[in-house]
Amino acid sequence: MHYDSEIIQEVIDKNDIVDVISSVVSLKRVGSGYQGLCPFHNEKTGSFSVSPTKQMFYCFGCHVGGNVATFIQKYENKTFPEAIEYLAERAGVVLPQKEMSEEEKYAVTRRGKLLEIHKKAAYYFYRKLYSEEGKVGIEYFKKRGLNPETIKKFGLGYSGGFGRELHDYLINEGYDDNLLRASGLFSFTEKGTSDRFFNRVMFPIMDKNNKVIAFGGRVTGEGRPKYLNSPETEIFSKRQVMYGMNIARHSRESYLLLCEGYMDVIALHNAGFDSAVAALGTAFTENNAAIVARETDNVILSFDNDGAGKSATLRAIEILDKYEVGIKVVDMTPFKDPDEFIKNKGSEAYKERILNADDAFLFRVKMKREENPWKTPGDKVNFLIEVCDMLMELGTDLIRDEYIKEICARYNFDYDKFNSFFKRRALDYVPPVKKVYTTDVPEKKSKEELKTNSLVTAEKMLLTWIAEHPDKYKIVKNYISAEDFDEELCKEAAKRLFKQFEEGSINIPMIVNDLAAEEDDDGVAGIFNTPMTVTFMSEDDDERHTDKNAEEIIRKIKLDKIEKKLASTNDLKEIQECINEQKKLKNLKIFKDN
Repeated sequence: MHYDSEIIQEVIDKNDIVDVISSVVSLKRVGSGYQGLCPFHNEKTGSFSVSPTKQMFYCFGCHVGGNVATFIQKYENKTFPEAIEYLAERAGVVLPQKEMSEEEKYAVTRRGKLLEIHKKAAYYFYRKLYSEEGKVGIEYFKKRGLNPETIKKFGLGYSGGFGRELHDYLINEGYDDNLLRASGLFSFTEKGTSDRFFNRVMFPIMDKNNKVIAFGGRVTGEGRPKYLNSPETEIFSKRQVMYGMNIARHSRESYLLLCEGYMDVIALHNAGFDSAVAALGTAFTENNAAIVARETDNVILSFDNDGAGKSATLRAIEILDKYEVGIKVVDMTPFKDPDEFIKNKGSEAYKERILNADDAFLFRVKMKREENPWKTPGDKVNFLIEVCDMLMELGTDLIRDEYIKEICARYNFDYDKFNSFFKRRALDYVPPVKKVYTTDVPEKKSKEELKTNSLVTAEKMLLTWIAEHPDKYKIVKNYISAEDFDEELCKEAAKRLFKQFEEGSINIPMIVNDLAAEEDDDGVAGIFNTPMTVTFMSEDDDERHTDKNAEEIIRKIKLDKIEKKLASTNDLKEIQECINEQKKLKNLKIFKDN
């Protein structure tokens, strides 16, 4: 549904951003605004800012920002029209029942139909499991120890062995081949149409709102591939989904239990561990980490206890570490995976392993020890050096000392000798280079990029300052125009802001919303949320000094424009004009008594 700008503005105006955000984020008053922990990335110190004056939010950590509608879009994972409808209902605004365009109707109908198809397919597979033909599927799940409640909870099923039963069923339900082709559930070839899944136990894949969006299937007898998944479709992207998250996100546990594959997730839920989830595909990715970090502050890894599983655990630790979540690793020795462990030792023993799980650092040390056989004194020294280098990554001496004590206890080292060795090693420690930079780019270009970045930051600072001090505009406009801004997005924002000032109606959220939609750029909010830094500010940050800082920024922007003009012209008259302008700017006084 498309809504006119007038009704959108009415909805936004009637939903105070502080009220809306404070209902889901704990905010505290700081000066004229509010601060809290960002709900869009994991952090321990609040960098999330909400301005009641500008009716905007902005995170200085992940640089996400916007108005109240943008917040609902991102927090609730809604489209913009859905966010407006949500806020309208909250504020009691009656939205017009505007007729959708044919294109809008088609998109909504098509997505809805694809979801319907998957829902019907899931029901079809579930019923098939309890038919005479599905006995092989029931036997498989019984052999894996699953109870009927778990089978129902995950909607597990069975696909028939005759090639096109599901296709015929859905055709009879009234769906045409164009939609069925888009569902990814069928193969269309010159030889005809066939079901993608047959003779397999079926695992519906659901989004976090319990909508079936895809399937995974495991062959019950001989056949390849062993596991088969739906291809990516209009409603399914494997990078954006964690298997089991629709259930785990409602768990009372304070952690998510991350494991490998459908059956590990299901087996853990079957044993009472309802916070288990798994990535779809062969590897845990940045997308997966972002999804996990949005749901929890604590992750416990329970990947397979073999070489591949341990390597995957190390990769997951490296990725998750960027999101500042607590990470622990379950030791399942001597068993391969959670399912095998629980079958042999039971749920209580597995719970005990969770409670005693190593943190990520100690797991990494353990992996170093497993890699190093200690056949010679030199092997042990190499291990000590590697561990010392790892300890240098930690934040403080106090934290390092606690780990040194634990490592000495585990590996039978003398604390004083180890600590002395560590301190000597620390003197020669060189941090590892995490990125390799080529020498193809000349140094001059790097400096030029730094200068450009500095200018863009200055332009954002000035726009933020003007937006926060509207009384200054009537003075500033005599010295700088929107055309003086160099960065295109800042220039466009300045044009709209200055136009609003001239018309006497300031609405920063509308500028951000319009620009974000036009440019498809989440960073637009940062243009009006860049406070003056120490680069331009005196420590004595009163109004007089703030005016002086603004004056310095205006001078910087104007001088940069003149320098660019000088570099691009050979006209003597223009060159002389530029030189005269430079002289004037050196003595520029915009504000009195500064």
